[in-house]
Amino acid sequence: NILFIILESFGNSMVGPLGGDSLTTPCLNKLIKEGLLFSNFYASGNRTDKALPAILNGYPAQPAASIIKEPRKTQSLTSLVKIMNGLDYKSAFWYGGDINFANLNSFVIASGFHQIITMENFNPSDYNSKWGVHDHVLFEALRDSMVRVKEPFFRVVLTLSSHEPFEVPMDPVFQGKDDLTKFRNSIYYADQTVGSFIAWAKTTHWWKNTLVILVADHCGRNSTSDLVYSQEIFKIPMLW
Repeated sequence: NILFIILESFGNSMVGPLGGDSLTTPCLNKLIKEGLLFSNFYASGNRTDKALPAILNGYPAQPAASIIKEPRKTQSLTSLVKIMNGLDYKSAFWYGGDINFANLNSFVIASGFHQIITMENFNPSDYNSKWGVHDHVLFEALRDSMVRVKEPFFRVVLTLSSHEPFEVPMDPVFQGKDDLTKFRNSIYYADQTVGSFIAWAKTTHWWKNTLVILVADHCGRNSTSDLVYSQEIFKIPMLW
């Protein structure tokens, strides 16, 4: 089985073992000791709509355009999902946000996923003000769906709570009202959510047969002084 967890805006600057903040991602810091870390890894682009074709299709991002917005082109891309489907894997895409944003819907369908879960599968009372359901709601539903799951499976989960405006359902761990502090708190929340899910996954019957891949989609700029073309803001973690 393969479980792909794509982490919104988790740049190296937030991850202690990669030379960044030692306090913001305690769960990921711990998991890094248990797996294979790619420590010199770069995002292909600067936004999620550029990251997904790179991660799932091996298609590099362009500076001023995104192939995800061209359905006739994405339909012709080689897809990791289609390859796994051909090997009799049951594929699914889980995202707590709006599947129609940035033409994501047509891309996910063209990729060949058997199952697509979005914010429309959740109660509106669990929505935040802008993007969809909070990450812990998404992962609770994911957990419930995987108590009994057909193997082999290929699941892709895309988080969203660490996207601006950084609204998370927890008391702030880091004090401050500036955007960087709110961003750190949102990363901390997402890290705790993913860490709790993986701790549960270790207790399941399918864990011993599963490869978990944690990878960021792109980095978040930590200040206006960060140059948009700086190598540093493209460095992201990938952990198997």
